[in-house]
Amino acid sequence: MNGIKIFGKKQKKDYGKAQKLSRIDYGFHELIEPVRDGIKDYYWILDNQDFKYFSDYENKYDELIIEESQLTRLTRKGFIPDYAKYIIQEWGQIYGIKDKLSIATINLNKDFIKKTVDIYFSCIDGAYWEVYARNAEIIEKIRKEFPFSKSIALGEKKY
Repeated sequence: MNGIKIFGKKQKKDYGKAQKLSRIDYGFHELIEPVRDGIKDYYWILDNQDFKYFSDYENKYDELIIEESQLTRLTRKGFIPDYAKYIIQEWGQIYGIKDKLSIATINLNKDFIKKTVDIYFSCIDGAYWEVYARNAEIIEKIRKEFPFSKSIALGEKKY
């Protein structure tokens, strides 16, 4: 699975050394906007992902979250992009899958990702996002909107 590492939307950010990491200059909802229609039918696995408060999360939790186990949640179809603007950009991992799974069968390692995940978003310390997708068109649509990015492969990902 190929992907891109996105440093910034408006200007290139410093990266490479921990003390020089910059904050993201775009929201997660902006990141997914170019592919919004193409990802709306996925179920979403959210690992270590927090949200800004929104009333639906509290009031409709049972409709939004299918299953959860510790810091991992499986959401209904369409959760992303519907609630993308509430994603807190720190260390979260967001996985899009076509078929509903039991959370007990989810093992978020490279083999699981390669076999099961269709799109994968990884936020690194609020400094940048990495996006991986089976469909190269998804990566290209995002790349057009985020010129300060570079190509990466899932095999290069550090876990």
